[in-house]
Amino acid sequence: MSDTSSAGTSQTVETRAKAPSVSPLSSSRAAIGLPAFPLELPRRSFGLVVFGLMVILPTFIAFVYYDLLAAPQYQTQATFAIRSTTDHYGSETGGGVGIFGPPAGPVSATQSYGLLSYLDSAPAIEDLTQAGVNVRGMLASPRADFLSRLSAHAKIEDVVADWRKKVHLQYDVTKGIITLNTYAFSADDSYTLADGVLQLSERMANTISQRVQQDAVKYAEESLNETEKNLTDTRNRLAEFRARTGVVDADRSNQSEINMEQALRQALFTAQSQADDLRRSGGMNSPALASLQQKITTIQSQISEIQQRVRGGSADHAAPPAEGWASVMDTNTLLLDQMKEAQTHYDEARNILRELRQNAVKQNAYVLIYVRPVKAGMAAFPRYLLSPLTVTGCAFIAWAISLLLFYALRDSR
Repeated sequence: MSDTSSAGTSQTVETRAKAPSVSPLSSSRAAIGLPAFPLELPRRSFGLVVFGLMVILPTFIAFVYYDLLAAPQYQTQATFAIRSTTDHYGSETGGGVGIFGPPAGPVSATQSYGLLSYLDSAPAIEDLTQAGVNVRGMLASPRADFLSRLSAHAKIEDVVADWRKKVHLQYDVTKGIITLNTYAFSADDSYTLADGVLQLSERMANTISQRVQQDAVKYAEESLNETEKNLTDTRNRLAEFRARTGVVDADRSNQSEINMEQALRQALFTAQSQADDLRRSGGMNSPALASLQQKITTIQSQISEIQQRVRGGSADHAAPPAEGWASVMDTNTLLLDQMKEAQTHYDEARNILRELRQNAVKQNAYVLIYVRPVKAGMAAFPRYLLSPLTVTGCAFIAWAISLLLFYALRDSR
């Protein structure tokens, strides 16, 4: 009996000794519900596996791809600029620096940005294909490797995306120069792409120039027609006024009326003086005095008519009943001023239209090539040593960051 109880007691002691101890920190984590992180570092073999997967394996794949599988790509470079005849270069003395310097006006910069947007779009690919360049065939060349080759049935969005990888355009704002780099799986295709892009740029520059000139000429013609209509209306109003008043030259007619009035007043003064002399000499009943009185009355009537024509209210055919010479002069001056202004605007619009038509036959915008494309003699890509080493460096940095994060998480527990 005692032996049995002592055996049971020993088993209980052994069971308690074998039971794992639960620390207060572990119980608190369990109560809160935090995840249980491993408290020990992974084994050395596991660390080597991680290093192999993150560094050694990418390096091996990079060396295999770039040195054994990647297709060679050839690069062709050219530099050119969009120039306009409206841009000014250099100083007023005509120094040679301005010939190759940036344009002073914003025309070339605007056209350059527009050209870059066009060359980076699907219409440029379509236009280049219509010009005889097999763009899809170059991008889907059998010389390309399986990762770089474009599918023969690729959609236009995929073609544009691959085109942007093969045709690089960079615009230097300070110099106004565009740098073109084309890449293809053969030297001939790369050169053909560069030459085709240059010809496409020349064609687009001419199209823009012609469109601008056509719009300018159209606007100038509309402006000329408007000014011509205004001039014709002013001439018609002046002709109607002269026909209604019977006055061709108002200034000259007014001056003749003034001269006539002065002559009549002089004659009136002479007749009144003679009549006064006859009265003082006692010839009150003289026939000469009666004749002078009749002459004086006639002259006064003529002066009154002239004054009525000048001031208005005369029934004479020289001026309308409601108009006098003052109103005639004002209206005539106004119409002549309008006529002069309309003639000036018409002459200006006609000269502008003549200049625009002369400039329309010229090439206002053109492509100035500084460095022409040359067919490549050796492949530019891939770089058989640099490219794998770049992959190795990036993979090592990623592995190191992952290791630091692991230790940071371990130490934070």
